[in-house]
Amino acid sequence: MTYEHIAVRPVTGTFGATVGGVDISRPLDKATLGEIRSAWLEYQVLFFRDQEMTPRQHEDFAANFGELTKAGFMPTLEGTTGVFVQEYPGLYSRDVTDITWHCDAAFLPVPSRG
Repeated sequence: MTYEHIAVRPVTGTFGATVGGVDISRPLDKATLGEIRSAWLEYQVLFFRDQEMTPRQHEDFAANFGELTKAGFMPTLEGTTGVFVQEYPGLYSRDVTDITWHCDAAFLPVPSRG
């Protein structure tokens, strides 16, 4: 696919791409969001490097792709509804784990998208 509003560079031979040329901290037009969605469908995992975002801007960007998962019993960052707070930030500091990013909601009737 040819992209006019974003730059997409595959990071492996099978999946994943870095997306550049876009500031995702700001509201995006439909054409740009459409290209990001197309890249997501093609590469499954997208990396947006060097983005300066507040937690609220992160939520706003994520909401472009579907309803955000509700926190339930998890604590959230003040001023947000879906940015979860790591309850024990030092617990895994010496281990190699998926604790920096993973998805806990795969068991839900409608799982999270990321």
